Amino acid sequence: VVQLAGLLAKNNVRKMCKSLKKEQRAFDFIHSAAVHALRDENKVVRDTASSIVTTCVEFDGIWPGLVESLFSLASATDSVHGLAGSMSALVKICEDCPELLDYEGSSTPVAEQPLSHLIPLWINLMSSADPATRASALTCLNAYVEAAPVAFVNEFPKFITGVFNLASDTDSSVQKEVCIALVSSIEASKSAYTSILTANMTSIVQFLLHMTAEGSEDVALEACEFWTVITRTVFVFEALEPHLGKVLETLLRRMIYSADEREELMDEDEDESVPDRAEDIKPHFHQGSSGNASDLNDDEEDGDDSGEVSNWNVKKSAAYGLDVISLAFRDDLLNILLPYIQTMLNDADWAVQEAAMLALGCIAEGCSYGMSQHLPSLIPLLVSKLSADNASPVVVTACWTLSRYAQWLSGPGLGEFLPATLSTLIATLSSRNKKVQMAGVSAVSTLTEELRDRVIPFAVPLLQAILQALPRYQTRNLLLLYDAVATVFEAGGDVLPTSYSKEVEMLLNTLVARYVSLTVTCADCVHLMECLAAVSLSLQIYISPWAENIYKKTVAMMNDTLALRHNPAATTGRTPPADFLFCGMDLVSAILSSTGRAMETLVTSSNLVQIVGACCMEGDSPDTRQSAFALVGDLARLLWPVLAPAMP
Repeated sequence: VVQLAGLLAKNNVRKMCKSLKKEQRAFDFIHSAAVHALRDENKVVRDTASSIVTTCVEFDGIWPGLVESLFSLASATDSVHGLAGSMSALVKICEDCPELLDYEGSSTPVAEQPLSHLIPLWINLMSSADPATRASALTCLNAYVEAAPVAFVNEFPKFITGVFNLASDTDSSVQKEVCIALVSSIEASKSAYTSILTANMTSIVQFLLHMTAEGSEDVALEACEFWTVITRTVFVFEALEPHLGKVLETLLRRMIYSADEREELMDEDEDESVPDRAEDIKPHFHQGSSGNASDLNDDEEDGDDSGEVSNWNVKKSAAYGLDVISLAFRDDLLNILLPYIQTMLNDADWAVQEAAMLALGCIAEGCSYGMSQHLPSLIPLLVSKLSADNASPVVVTACWTLSRYAQWLSGPGLGEFLPATLSTLIATLSSRNKKVQMAGVSAVSTLTEELRDRVIPFAVPLLQAILQALPRYQTRNLLLLYDAVATVFEAGGDVLPTSYSKEVEMLLNTLVARYVSLTVTCADCVHLMECLAAVSLSLQIYISPWAENIYKKTVAMMNDTLALRHNPAATTGRTPPADFLFCGMDLVSAILSSTGRAMETLVTSSNLVQIVGACCMEGDSPDTRQSAFALVGDLARLLWPVLAPAMP
């Protein structure tokens, strides 16, 4: 009951903040009651009160007497509950709005310069006998490492000494904050921090290496961040070199799926018929396909709380750390790393093999020259892992790693591997596992970008595979498939419709039929618009058989969008975004540029000019105005008689 009452109070403060300010007595009562409840012996009451305090601070700032009250409660030696409650409130304030405590007042000494009193207090509490208090004190202090206010810089030697003293702490919440403190201090690169960090860098490396290897998931995740920032400062780089072998071995081990992750992944083995969740379908537009380990499966990292393996985790953080280290040490890394990888590749456990292949992908850029001599044996190995009898995570990683070596596959001396590589990658598009589909489509797009016209001999199986995938893929992978279609046509140009007219006709018939059937509420409509625009520009005059249907549908879609945007009450769902307008105009522009005057009669009989005029006035959408003015230019260049009557 108390917790529910507190939640209602917090929510009402959020909703009624402006009106409460007019009723100062009511606001003062809430302030007083919340601070008083911070010392309650019931933890639920204290946590609820601290949330109310933080909400009031967030909306109304630090009120008179608050800092003194929190300081007094946290300093008192006779009230365990008061200490816990005040620290709970301070942690929330420091996490949500730390800058509000960095000010100079004029009432009491504590209120005059809050941080000058709070930071020494927090440093003292780092040695508390209570693990929760130690962790809370560190959390508050960590909030000021990057900003480095004067009060914190003055106390930094004591702070970092306290952090070092907690290196042997066995409480995981404290260990996590210690890792954050060390990584943040190094990443901040403040001159005031450098000397003491440099003098202790060997110990820092050893501690964070131990936490990466042996820490719990949360602790190891924070420790792993260290390996992604180490190359930014010379003194860290030098301290790492003697430990490089152990670091690499540890990162490789943390890149292996845990038992729980393996079980979850196996449950998803044939999931293509499972609809995507709405939050899985994030904005996606046709663009180049490249990246490093930081965006490995980045389309899976949605930041939700579903507990899926797809969230950012120790495995992915370790992989990114290896990527960064390889960029720093380059080919010098290989003599140490490759023996570990070879041993893992020979392991009978598929998860160990997958981690080894992931590592090979991570070092593709950093160790590019040294790895080139290993590609004749590496490429066939990766291709063999694409077959359906391998575990789906192995296939996913093999696809990604092959895409990382795409530029070498397109170079001299490796042409003999192209047929098997592309044919096997194309076959992954027919998988019944959504993650394999995703990885396969992404890899095919990347290789197509690198190979350009060298992909044309594989056009028949590739276009057939795309055609078969279109009705089967769920929305998320369908967006990637549209991207692949655009990439293939951009690479093939006018060779595709002249040499492979049957396959092109079947694919365009399917795409246009789907486009004509869509409405402005369909999740893939905008993406298909952009795909068709890219295809139209690539095919030029060969888009003519489908141009009329595409044009009519696009104009109708833009009319619907404008009507709903200018009259939101007419729609039962959300107002269509401006994407439908600027992507629609880009598609019309592509059709007109490809077909020229052949569209004059159709354009004259439509209200395109009025649509463009309305879009030029879309004040809340710069993209829409930009596309509208570009289309005006195309109309003036190609169909001036249609545009002229509307010109002033």
